[in-house]
Amino acid sequence: MKCQQNLVPKDKDRKAFIIELKTIRKRETKDESLENALKQIEDRKYEAEILKRGIKDIIKLAVVFDGKEVWVKKR
Repeated sequence: MKCQQNLVPKDKDRKAFIIELKTIRKRETKDESLENALKQIEDRKYEAEILKRGIKDIIKLAVVFDGKEVWVKKR
């Protein structure tokens, strides 16, 4: 499962969130999966549209699932 979601405020002075959701692949650690999710946010330039709107405060979150376990890493 892969999914990317942006939460963009109407007020430019508020924070925007980019959230990348992933499930851990076989032979991948949770740390590798979290880093891959954050790298995908950077590589695909998900923040570009948000920056065009004048929003500068962007929080990037990687959310990784393995069954019922969930890990989150912020950048």
